[in-house]
Amino acid sequence: MSANEYKRLKEQDNVLDFETLNTTRNLLEKAGQQELAQHITKIIENGSVSKPSLHNNLDRWTGFYQVTLTDGEIDLVISLLLDKEADALDENYETTAAASFYASMVDRWNNLITQRSGRDASASSA
Repeated sequence: MSANEYKRLKEQDNVLDFETLNTTRNLLEKAGQQELAQHITKIIENGSVSKPSLHNNLDRWTGFYQVTLTDGEIDLVISLLLDKEADALDENYETTAAASFYASMVDRWNNLITQRSGRDASASSA
């Protein structure tokens, strides 16, 4: 696979990076959402986007993965992350580094829903 093909694959819809998935899995486990956390574990184990042969770092921390969750499951993830973001605000409800981190996680998961909606709309108009 070429570097351009890899870049195209990792930018397509339903793809997230390892850090996002791993952090989400850990939060889901702490929240008692074991089944959904297990589903994310399976994505990490089986959904890796292949890297180009000349990629300089082949470990999983730099990997991207095909996300096979339903919209409802993604909504549950987003809800959990929004709660974490709100909990991380300071006593004056100002943002903190942790709140910003959770907000960026929400954005990544929201992008999956947005991309799916755009793809579904374009497929139905074709």
